[in-house]
Amino acid sequence: MSEELPLELRIKLLEKQKKIIKEKLKKEKQKTFEYKPKEVVLSVLDERAKEVFAEAERQYPHLIDYVTDILAKYIIENKVKNMDAYQLYNILLALGLRVKLPLKIRFVRHGEEYTVEEYVKNE
Repeated sequence: MSEELPLELRIKLLEKQKKIIKEKLKKEKQKTFEYKPKEVVLSVLDERAKEVFAEAERQYPHLIDYVTDILAKYIIENKVKNMDAYQLYNILLALGLRVKLPLKIRFVRHGEEYTVEEYVKNE
């Protein structure tokens, strides 16, 4: 059948096929490397580090996406296996993001925890 078509038409058909194959490969490539940076970063953080990340996200919403993308790339390349709160806080501090963490003072009396207000009230 292709022998019956003129040379110009065969060339156009081959170019069209080539274009379709490139588009399919491009879509397939995007599917395989599609990831959500925030989920990748949260997967290696411990519980306290997740709290630090949440505070950083709340205080610096416009910058944390950039930091998350960079951290996700390092995690995907297996350069970072896990991260605790201290390491995350130091990374953010080195980048100039001074994350203010909430201070929680607790008193323990007879095995029970009390906030400052509860402790003063009971005294």
